[in-house]
Amino acid sequence: KKLTFLISVFVATFFSLNALNNNIAFIYNGGTGNCQYFFRDSSAGLGYTPTSFFWDFGDSSFSSSQHAMHTYAQNRTYTVRHIVSNGSNSDTAIIYLAVNCSSNLPLKADFQFNILDTVPSRDVTFRNTSQGTFTNSYWDFGDGNISSQNSPTHIYSSFVTTTYNVTLLIVNTATNQRDSITKTITLYQYDSCKVFKAYFTAYSDSNCMTMKFNNYSHYSATNFVWDFGNGYSSTSMNPSHTYSSIGYYTVKMKASNGQCADSQTQTIRVTCRTCFSVTASIALDVDSTNPSKAKLYNYSYGVVNSHFWDFGDGNTSTAAAPTHVYTSPGQIQLMYVVRDTASCYDTAYLNFEIDSMGNIKRGKISFTLEIIDRTNSTSVKTLKTNTQTLKLYPNPSHSLLNISNTSDIELTITIYNSIGQSCGQLSLPSHSTTTINTESWSTGLHLLKDSRGGVYKVMKE
Repeated sequence: KKLTFLISVFVATFFSLNALNNNIAFIYNGGTGNCQYFFRDSSAGLGYTPTSFFWDFGDSSFSSSQHAMHTYAQNRTYTVRHIVSNGSNSDTAIIYLAVNCSSNLPLKADFQFNILDTVPSRDVTFRNTSQGTFTNSYWDFGDGNISSQNSPTHIYSSFVTTTYNVTLLIVNTATNQRDSITKTITLYQYDSCKVFKAYFTAYSDSNCMTMKFNNYSHYSATNFVWDFGNGYSSTSMNPSHTYSSIGYYTVKMKASNGQCADSQTQTIRVTCRTCFSVTASIALDVDSTNPSKAKLYNYSYGVVNSHFWDFGDGNTSTAAAPTHVYTSPGQIQLMYVVRDTASCYDTAYLNFEIDSMGNIKRGKISFTLEIIDRTNSTSVKTLKTNTQTLKLYPNPSHSLLNISNTSDIELTITIYNSIGQSCGQLSLPSHSTTTINTESWSTGLHLLKDSRGGVYKVMKE
């Protein structure tokens, strides 16, 4: 029986022409599914101060503002030009922007739901993911209650296992078009331990054979027991350990909170790295509403120049965004290698098992895996002066965001929303982690800046 387990990697690529300065322009989408893009002037270090700004959006629309917003009416690739000048000097950026927005597609209703695990699981958040342009949304929650909000939250009154048929109707009042979809959700009698999971990643630093461990377990976990696979152990949340020899070690971490417990085991490779201009980092985010789905985010950073994927079944790829289909069940060790422009490289591993149904197993859960490329490539100059010292997860964030300070100093962190406005500030001691609530954040891209000059992107869904 052929299994249809699919790995795909998504990457946005921008092209530049010689003698142009694409560093003076930054374009991003709010991530809400519509075609509103944010155009940011990022000119700096030009040897002059620009006094005029010009944007050509590629669809016969223009702006003379330094920063602009623009909504595209069709899905296609646009040639965007940004010109800055002080009257005597000028620089130009040309970016080929591939627009593929759901709001420009035919009307089709769809939604996702999330059963909150912070309270007895009667609270359900619904996110409208419909495509096309619609003006009204109507919800029937299947228990006699309705809503006209775009993405509502509903509290069900039943505290026993119950199944509900939830219907979403979307309407475009201007064209009188409409579409609807019905999904069945099952709310089980509350058991918080069903969502309690242990998870960690391991990486090497500048010390030979020293491994550092990042703990991404459920946020309520308070107790941790590590077995480093060589007779040594630890009870720290994010320990480091120096091995006596290179090789492969089986590391196990058990997390608990007094009521729930879970563990994860993975094989790590201990080496002596001689260069650190690029770091491989992959993190797994399991869909809490559907344990058969998950996303693997590629957060590798540094002077990212090339990629190598070993899918663990005899197939490999050097593409930045490959697609691969697994056709046989069994144990898999996925390997990812990221290289810089010279000979420096780093490696990350992911171990899982494919069962006879084509699902991936890890610990107590089964899931299909989607890889999303979030690599952050920079220049050697930027790498030396702008060290990435914060680790943010999960990213994208739904309601909570963990911020870890891996540096040796206390950092002041400023949060900016999608239009560049400061919306909060916090201080984070060295080698510590804090959790902030992002439910009040607007949907889309946010930026975090630390007092050392590091800039980090967080997507709010």
